[in-house]
Amino acid sequence: MNRYALLPFVLITLPLVCVLAVFGVIGWDVVVGVAIATGVLAVVARAVGRTSGR
Repeated sequence: MNRYALLPFVLITLPLVCVLAVFGVIGWDVVVGVAIATGVLAVVARAVGRTSGR
């Protein structure tokens, strides 16, 4: 797996979630949750990439 494969996901998801929070569609706690979940996803994807030999 490419080391930077999650970068486009992060660059699309986090700003979109922040815009939704600014307009009151979702709460800021959801923004924090998405940021944490994205970090966990990145760590898991990196670990899977190492164990699969890629």
